Amino acid sequence: MSEQKGNVKVRLFTSPRDVRLSETPLGMRITANDCLIEASPGEPALPIRYVRVALPEGTEAVRAKARVLQTVSLTDRFTLIRPMLASRIERDVESFEFSEEHAVPVNHEAY
Repeated sequence: MSEQKGNVKVRLFTSPRDVRLSETPLGMRITANDCLIEASPGEPALPIRYVRVALPEGTEAVRAKARVLQTVSLTDRFTLIRPMLASRIERDVESFEFSEEHAVPVNHEAY
């Protein structure tokens, strides 16, 4: 992390070695170190990572910007990604909501 003229810059990297792919009957399951799986039912179940950034005392964030520096192909063909299954959530009367009880801890596979 670097600080320069009121800006805080954080560079995040994920190595292809940290990503695991496994075939399932519903599509490719993707997991990654320090990531969890979070999506609405039917959406692709892709790994995500939350990042906390400490700011100097008395300041507040006014915007955040992300930029992809490099992409790497993990397969050499079109791949269907496993969707998030409805069994991973609790059903509410009006809508679906995520359940803390079923949250996926960091460094553990979602399925």
